[in-house]
Amino acid sequence: MATTLSLENSPQLARVADALRALGKTPDDCVGLVGVVKDSRESQAEVFSWKQELQKGGVTPEGDALERVLLTYAVQESAPKVQSLPVHEGVKALMLKEFQAYLKPPGPVPPLLAGTDPFVSACKIASLARLIG
Repeated sequence: MATTLSLENSPQLARVADALRALGKTPDDCVGLVGVVKDSRESQAEVFSWKQELQKGGVTPEGDALERVLLTYAVQESAPKVQSLPVHEGVKALMLKEFQAYLKPPGPVPPLLAGTDPFVSACKIASLARLIG
């Protein structure tokens, strides 16, 4: 199952990604940020800081758009590594399916807001932290 990026297919996500670039944030910065998210709210402080920076720059991310942009970059880096993981093929398929859910634009899907358990879990899965770190 191929994982496709949704930034170019979602105006909400593309707008946030563009605003992050304007702030000097790179895709590697986004991947790094996802990788440090843990269960503690303190580990997510930089996500909240980036939201504030975006708002000061005139961009208010809709719903969980920032979180989904961060996860999109993490998925872009992690998806090619999934096939080499020492886990059952069914687990690999489930992971790639989960990755696809993270790439959806904000909307009727359950939100992945910073500070919530679903976002923490998504970060751990998207960064492969649950399996290799």
